[in-house]
Amino acid sequence: MKYLIFLIAIASALPLWAASNAERINQCLEENLSTDQKLELSVDMMEWKFEFSDYVIRNAGKCFENITGIPATFESGKGLIFSPENQTLADDKIAKDRQKALEIKEKRESKNARINSLVTTQRCRIQKAKSIDSYLDLLGEVVSDKNKTLIENETEKACIELHKNNKSEAILNEICREVFKSKMHPDLNLSVEGDLYAKLKSEFFENALALAIIRKTLSALDPKFAPQEQSWERPDLLNDAMRTCD
Repeated sequence: MKYLIFLIAIASALPLWAASNAERINQCLEENLSTDQKLELSVDMMEWKFEFSDYVIRNAGKCFENITGIPATFESGKGLIFSPENQTLADDKIAKDRQKALEIKEKRESKNARINSLVTTQRCRIQKAKSIDSYLDLLGEVVSDKNKTLIENETEKACIELHKNNKSEAILNEICREVFKSKMHPDLNLSVEGDLYAKLKSEFFENALALAIIRKTLSALDPKFAPQEQSWERPDLLNDAMRTCD
């Protein structure tokens, strides 16, 4: 692939699944959360009520205290439980942090949307690069074949002209001799063979038509004689190469 400089191999964008409550609590206790993640978690935890994970029930209060410094316990059905004085502290702190947590969430979602958009565009451009590369190779082959055909035709014409003027020189010329071998000698008489070729070609097409009629008739009489179709798939390289990704 001489025209293809590079391809970035990314099969698909990684799904941005939200971590479970238990996973977030575990990360909290292991100090594996960023400052923004801690703030978001503390705000979210104030909304948790029903929780069926024993791990979360046992450790949610400790996690909240690690983040905010406010002691708490957790009970499924009630959520975080504080002493009266700590309840006020927790409510005040979360009230202040809630807007910031919302901004962090919106920023993250915007970033994720941008990443997904770039990944989609990148995948499109990778396919476009592959298609352009393949089509350039195909065009190169077409140009090469046309050039080769032109040279062969011009060489044949020159050899036929040389044969008209000097048969001995033409037949002794190594290039013309090879041309006459592949293209046939100018003096070769194929009247008999030509008639036979034309007749056989006619017979071939008549036979093919009769065979098609027989197959169609058999298929109509009994489905087991239905011809097996083959499916051939070939991408439209030119359309792929000219596609717009943005």
